[in-house]
Amino acid sequence: MQKKVTVTIILLLFVSSGYGQNKSILNKNTAYSYDVLTKMSLANNAYSFISLGYFLNANNIMYSKTKNQIYLSKNLNIIKNVLDTYIPNTKNSKKWSIQVSENNRNYKYNGSESIVFVGYFFRYVGQFLYIIQKNNLFNSKQQSIYNGLKCAFDKWNNVSIKRHGDQSNLFHQRFHISATWAEVALYLDYMGAKEPYYHSFYTTFDKQLKDALIEKVSNGNHYYIWNSTYNKPFTNALKKKTSYPKVIQDVSHGNHVIEYLITAVKLQSSAWSKDDLKKLSNTILESMYKPDHNKFSDNVDGSFSKNKSIQNTGWKVSDGWMKLIPYNKKLNKLFKNNYRKHQSKIKNSSLSLQFQANIYQL
Repeated sequence: MQKKVTVTIILLLFVSSGYGQNKSILNKNTAYSYDVLTKMSLANNAYSFISLGYFLNANNIMYSKTKNQIYLSKNLNIIKNVLDTYIPNTKNSKKWSIQVSENNRNYKYNGSESIVFVGYFFRYVGQFLYIIQKNNLFNSKQQSIYNGLKCAFDKWNNVSIKRHGDQSNLFHQRFHISATWAEVALYLDYMGAKEPYYHSFYTTFDKQLKDALIEKVSNGNHYYIWNSTYNKPFTNALKKKTSYPKVIQDVSHGNHVIEYLITAVKLQSSAWSKDDLKKLSNTILESMYKPDHNKFSDNVDGSFSKNKSIQNTGWKVSDGWMKLIPYNKKLNKLFKNNYRKHQSKIKNSSLSLQFQANIYQL
């Protein structure tokens, strides 16, 4: 009886957010409703790709837990809209450029394309394609999505080769950016893409990340911390920099690294194992989480940042860290407490559905 009541309460939570079989996938009254996100997907605006990516991932997670195809159907519509707005190398060429208001910190990039925002979105397009291929769904749509995934990676790979003679742009300056593209490359390689630069990109990423991970021990538990910057300037672009100071990985952007590693283990990459994921779950328990204050640190080493853009962002754990729950049962209660504590912030953010999907239990 206890289990039945618990399931009913959780289901009501999702129905109230629009997660009901007979309702829109998102409540129309939320800031990131399905209707709002659909309009975003048609706007040809790269800035929206962050929110759209989180939405795809939340639905991918919900399908994996419920096997309800409504989640995948919503994703299919969003992906189709985005791919249809991009027409490369034609007379009427359209590009995914940034379009934001003057008070947005990205305003200076208006009209420019964004390798960062595109990566946020397409890692979860790869995840979606993997799911529908594995489950033999939407067969007539798979090739066009695969082509779009390849197009996204190849565009920036070609730009980088032309500018720098290597994959400098895709590796960028921080792990969290390259992690998104490493995930795209990993999916493409897994799906049989013949071009060798997919495999070489994510295997080089693996090597760089392994070099950066520092293993520590607390209370007998082994865990990892790392810098968001590479140990050494290894790309042509990085080698040209006169200064490249080390910066500890912040929790919020560290999500992208965790997401990549979970995917690598799922696809049975030889570079990573469940033991690595266990150590990363220990990073949460032994370093990031502060039980006396029921809060997360800003950085993976347990420190709090002096950088105002990073301060008090440790609660943003839905894009990667929460996905470690299956590897450590202690995390379930911890993340639910974090969700309750920050619910007012979460419900109005583009991360809301990711949070709910991660703590959803049948």
